[in-house]
Amino acid sequence: MAITIQIQPADLEQLRFAVSPLVELMFSYALLHKPTHPNYRLHQRWVENANQNIAGLEFPYLSSLVPMKHYTADFVTPTPTKEHMDIETELQRVLATPPQIVRKNVEYIIEISGETEIRRQFLAYPSETLACLTEELRLYWKRALAPHWSRIQTVLENDILYRARQQALQGAEEMVNGLGDDLRYRSRTLEILKHHAASQLCFYMETLEGNGIRLVPTVFKASMISWQTAPEWQPMIIYGARGAGLWYSTEQPEPEGALRAAFGDARALLLQALLNPAHTSELAQRLGVTSGAISQQLTKLNDAGLVESHRSGYHVYYRLSPRGEQLMALFAG
Repeated sequence: MAITIQIQPADLEQLRFAVSPLVELMFSYALLHKPTHPNYRLHQRWVENANQNIAGLEFPYLSSLVPMKHYTADFVTPTPTKEHMDIETELQRVLATPPQIVRKNVEYIIEISGETEIRRQFLAYPSETLACLTEELRLYWKRALAPHWSRIQTVLENDILYRARQQALQGAEEMVNGLGDDLRYRSRTLEILKHHAASQLCFYMETLEGNGIRLVPTVFKASMISWQTAPEWQPMIIYGARGAGLWYSTEQPEPEGALRAAFGDARALLLQALLNPAHTSELAQRLGVTSGAISQQLTKLNDAGLVESHRSGYHVYYRLSPRGEQLMALFAG
């Protein structure tokens, strides 16, 4: 099955990337409760850690919005309004959801998964129930995701840098077609394949209005595109980030002996680490040295034209320049 969404030229011109902690929260929580999901084993180490950290806790309001079928309440993942969202800002947006939108989403969940006492609470007392939900979201975030957020965020940022470069070199259409096997763009039409609509009640805009589209990477949903084109929010496409299965690993591969001989241990290790873009603090943590030492080495590598920087949110990310990539390819060969 597939759905088609007509887009305007302005939508393609205003493609914007964003990082959303709430998107990661919702997909990670859904993953914890679906051990048969193909992504479950991919994140097995995180699953074990998260289950330990939330042992003995219950999240009834959150669970009521994540049915086993293919829909999660849209108001829990509102489209990000800027490139980098923080969790508290997003929680306040959830708390401020208008009652009519809460009822609309929950009625759809009831349609596909049945009525429960808590879902009836959302319908009868939306504002009060949202307050309970927000507290659960905050608790789950602190226990299951906050300790890992820096590494998760780095994977998401790396993906955005890759997609932005791809868009600049190959064009927006080529970049969009590379977001997932079940997403196709052609002739001003987005076609989303393998979409399992749980009911004919599914609501979305079949024609966008030229207000742009937010592209949101996630580490917890490597397979299948998710989308949100309900009229209450800016259109959003959620896709699996590149390297999503590697974020939990902290192991740093050893550089080749020839690279060490040419540049010394410290710079060789740093060049190896920069195969994946990262900011100074993360590089320092990964390599077990001070941020000051990393900054000194980055300055020298930058002077040599081997690395380049890119500001994203609060961090400056470093990556290999085209010359640096050629150098590493030479030593790899």
